Amino acid sequence: MLHKDFKTFTACITQIQENTSTLSILLRKQTCRTLVGVIEGIGWLSSSSGSPVYRVYNPNAKGGDHYYTMSKWEAQQLVNKGWRWDNNGAPAFYSNGSKNLYVAYNPNAYSGSHNYTTSSYEQNSLLRSGWKYGAVAWKVN
Repeated sequence: MLHKDFKTFTACITQIQENTSTLSILLRKQTCRTLVGVIEGIGWLSSSSGSPVYRVYNPNAKGGDHYYTMSKWEAQQLVNKGWRWDNNGAPAFYSNGSKNLYVAYNPNAYSGSHNYTTSSYEQNSLLRSGWKYGAVAWKVN
């Protein structure tokens, strides 16, 4: 099912990322609701206020790769190494919640090397499997 509906799924996720206020509208559409549920569900909802979270993109990674951080300095260090700013260096969204969102890095992946999760069980499982940099990335609702 994923292969024939992947374009629809991608469009749903892109719209959700561009404007979180469209989330409730998109989820009313059966295709988006079905596809989001089939794949993994929604990892987190971001806020429009609070501490800034920046997003950078690695065009050199096979398939591309995004990294999110609350540290503008950390993002700039990646840009200095060839990554590119998303959103022209402005915050992609904001951290303003009470739930930890963890990040882990897979040093063996070519793309999609960062995993973000609110599940401490998932985070700890990845770290035990050789993933690195287990940290709280930011707070979510």
